[in-house]
Amino acid sequence: MKALDFARYIIYRCYDIEKPISNLQLQQILYFVQVSFLQEKGHLAFAESIEAWQFGPVVPAVYYDFSGYGGLKIPVSEGKYIDFSGQDLVDQICAEAASLEAWELLEMSHEKGGPWHRVYNNGKGNRDIISPAVMKAHGTRK
Repeated sequence: MKALDFARYIIYRCYDIEKPISNLQLQQILYFVQVSFLQEKGHLAFAESIEAWQFGPVVPAVYYDFSGYGGLKIPVSEGKYIDFSGQDLVDQICAEAASLEAWELLEMSHEKGGPWHRVYNNGKGNRDIISPAVMKAHGTRK
């Protein structure tokens, strides 16, 4: 599946549990999904790269697709239900993450020594790719 498919499912799932999310929250959840798939399933959830941007890990294509919403909640019309392997893991991440504020998710993804922190490096690595190897070795989901 593509990252955009995961994003649309995450939007749908968060509305389904009555926790609509913003684009910033969506980006953090996508990051946690990728880390979890790498660590728990041993493979990528999606092939698109995640980059270290100022406000956290970002899948650029997904970011630009939903950037028109700014800080607003993305409407459920942007989401859709799909059936896929690993859905239980994504549902669990959505339930945990959607109940947190965007700044709380940022604190988690910006953890000192974590993948984003290592790559972003005080802005020197702005928009550099966070490799799957770094996510697998140093990523956490609290």
